[in-house]
Amino acid sequence: MGAAGATCAQQLRTLEPKAEITIVNGEGLPFYLRLDLASILEGKDSSKLIARKDDYWIENNIQVVYSQAVKLDSKAQTVLLENGEQLAYDKLLIASGAQARRLTCPGAELKEIATYRTLKDAISIYELRDKVKQVVIVGGGILGMEVAYAARAYDWDITLLVRESHVGAPLIDEEGGGFIQQALEQGGVNVIYEDEVARYEGSDKVEAVVTEAGRRLPANLVIECIGVAPDLRFLEELGIIEGGRVWVNEGMRTTVPTLFAAGDAAVVKMLNSHDVTCHNWNVAIAQARVAAEAMTGRDAKWNEGVYYNADRFYDQEFAIIGPWERRTLSGRKLETQTTGEAFRAVVSVNGVIESALVVGDKTGNKLLRRLIASRAKIEGKFDRLFDPEATAGAFE
Repeated sequence: MGAAGATCAQQLRTLEPKAEITIVNGEGLPFYLRLDLASILEGKDSSKLIARKDDYWIENNIQVVYSQAVKLDSKAQTVLLENGEQLAYDKLLIASGAQARRLTCPGAELKEIATYRTLKDAISIYELRDKVKQVVIVGGGILGMEVAYAARAYDWDITLLVRESHVGAPLIDEEGGGFIQQALEQGGVNVIYEDEVARYEGSDKVEAVVTEAGRRLPANLVIECIGVAPDLRFLEELGIIEGGRVWVNEGMRTTVPTLFAAGDAAVVKMLNSHDVTCHNWNVAIAQARVAAEAMTGRDAKWNEGVYYNADRFYDQEFAIIGPWERRTLSGRKLETQTTGEAFRAVVSVNGVIESALVVGDKTGNKLLRRLIASRAKIEGKFDRLFDPEATAGAFE
């Protein structure tokens, strides 16, 4: 159960006090704060991450079924579960989230090859902290560096194996990746670029990673952090999946009138013709609330607003503001600044600020959000964006 499913159920109960509401929870755990998984690697009690215990759902007359959906019949309006149970529905929200991608190379079946996506994953890694020494983390994105940073107190020799030419791709370019590389070096993390796993070696447990470039990296633990993908196998026969996700309109409605989708599983087709995938917890929550309104017959639409996502590359906090993923489209101008404290990048279109990425020092983040929301003209004023004394009035 993720943020979208839990939020939608709560909102539905508020809107429809007498409705029958059922959550199908395929993960087998109560709703927990996935955003705080790194704290498990630092020794936090896993019970502290539980956001909604089973008692909460009972008190709100919401049934939780701990099983996996295996087939959805939209004509009969039923869902078949892995435990053999079949549930009927009037309206259904697809909020099945995403699963960690796994490599399928030779040796992928060996033990001590982990992923880092769920609470169970984090607990398993933490329990191995004193049992392993040589660790290879596959992937140079947010999660790979999160594991490397959280494990800095362990007695581990960590190698980060990165397929791209720099860490942080595709969110940042080589200049920004170089800024983060300095932090990794200071933390004692060995980084290998432009190489990837060819096979794993070992008899029962993994013993080494052999790369496409011919390197042999000794390892008694491998953690694969190579992205996530929605698990939509139970929808395969419905014809509503495109590009690995469910397409919905701004009311979170699919092409099937009784089906809605939100969170990692969904792509929102906006009226201005661009598509939006769910990139963070707050977006999933907002979409789920709109879905609940729509499921109860209300005319609700999701407003993309000014996107804002804050996270961390290793020990460096970063923020993405606005539609950063559009920075490579025609007509965009990218300006960057690197100092000892930060890497900053701003995208503009015809002199109007559209999006920004800030790594490190957060001075100016609030101003950037205001300027992006107001579509301010910044042409010739890039350096003033990060002046602590600057105000929005300077860009009018």
